[in-house]
Amino acid sequence: MTMTYYRGAQMGRAAKVPAVGGTPLLRLAQVRIDRGGYADDGTYWGIGRPLWRAWDADGTTEVHVRAVSRGGAIDAVRAIVPGARFHRGG
Repeated sequence: MTMTYYRGAQMGRAAKVPAVGGTPLLRLAQVRIDRGGYADDGTYWGIGRPLWRAWDADGTTEVHVRAVSRGGAIDAVRAIVPGARFHRGG
C-alpha cells in the first residue's frame, strides 16, 4: 500500500531581489494580518512581529520582512537589498 502525504503551501511569498549593484527606490508599507495569520490577499504569513512589504514601481523588487518599527523594517530590507532607497512616508 502506498501512502500519499500532502504538505501545505509555503508560507508567504518568494522575494524578488534586483541584480547586484542596483539601488532601487522602494515603497514600504505594513501588511495587515488577521488573527489567523492571513493577509488581505489570502496569503498565509503566520502570527508574529509586524510584517512589512517593500516593493518598487516596475515589479522587479518585492521583499517582506518582520520588524517592530518602520526603521527596523528599513534596516531588514537593506540587509536583503543593499543600497535600497525608500520613498518618504510610504
